[in-house]
Amino acid sequence: MKKLEIRQKQLDLEIATLHDEEHSLGGDDDYGDEVMERLEHVKDYVNLLPADRPLPNTTMSSNKTTHTARRLPELSLVSFDGTPRKLWRFLNSFKQDVAAHLGTDRERLAYLIHCCTGEAREAIEECVLLPEDIGYIRALSILESQFGCPDEVAENLLDGLLHGNKLRTSDIHGLRKLIRQVVNSEIILQQMGYASILNCPTTIKGVIRRIPEYMQLKWADEMTSSRLQGTKLLFRDLIAFLENCLSTATYCYGQGAGRFQEDGKKRGESNT
Repeated sequence: MKKLEIRQKQLDLEIATLHDEEHSLGGDDDYGDEVMERLEHVKDYVNLLPADRPLPNTTMSSNKTTHTARRLPELSLVSFDGTPRKLWRFLNSFKQDVAAHLGTDRERLAYLIHCCTGEAREAIEECVLLPEDIGYIRALSILESQFGCPDEVAENLLDGLLHGNKLRTSDIHGLRKLIRQVVNSEIILQQMGYASILNCPTTIKGVIRRIPEYMQLKWADEMTSSRLQGTKLLFRDLIAFLENCLSTATYCYGQGAGRFQEDGKKRGESNT
């Protein structure tokens, strides 16, 4: 508000000064009138601005936009091929990154069909024949009903999570893959409202069975300490535990320890 008042006083002073100069010079009335008209326009614009609105800086905004456009690479549209466990990620990304920036449902439907492939595209491409205010909503409903049944998605995720191959002691790549699988499953199931399944003892035990024995013993120690403290370990604690195991395994000494334990296990089996 103070800035606008100061600017208003400056404009009034400039107008008064021009009046004095015009009277003193007594010539070139056209030039004086033109300058006065421009200043009056500026004065009117300043008066229309809200008190809490800063004066615009079009040059700075333009430079910032141009700099951002030059710096950021062009993004490719996410696609969906009909895999159920990928539907929720696809729909969330499409609605936020694509649909939110389009003006009509007709445009949203066109982009939705373009981003779908295979069976998913075949399921919704005829929605273009429906009225504009119905086609896009109907296409989303078809995708969710045919490819995103929550129960089926949750079942597929848990099946892949709990019935995968057991990791060898030195299989760091497999441990990374398991952690990615665990984290992705947590995100998807939470978004679907199935977070309670994650904290089920059956789910946690199923993941633990896939890791090497020495990690299982460490987890057993964690469980014992937690029980003595009167607390319960949840799926989030399991993720943190696996990430700590990965950090230890990828450390130079950790890798050597992992290979040593694997070699010792093989020697023990050969002696028996």
